Amino acid sequence: MRHRARLSDLIAQTAPEDGIQPHRSWWVSRNAKPRLDREGSRHVLVLEDKTVVPVARTRLRDIEDWLDRRS
Repeated sequence: MRHRARLSDLIAQTAPEDGIQPHRSWWVSRNAKPRLDREGSRHVLVLEDKTVVPVARTRLRDIEDWLDRRS
């Protein structure tokens, strides 16, 4: 069985410390052990499994703050 939902509705059901939305189509769990990196002129999150997730310029400060709180 498959259920459809908006990403924003699913994110609303999580606690802020559980993960973060670095880009409109992504949500990253803290369990993925993300680290902030750069690819050329843009920022990305690199996950433990080497998945590269884009970071929206408008969300960069939130990502940095969230990562700082985790350490």
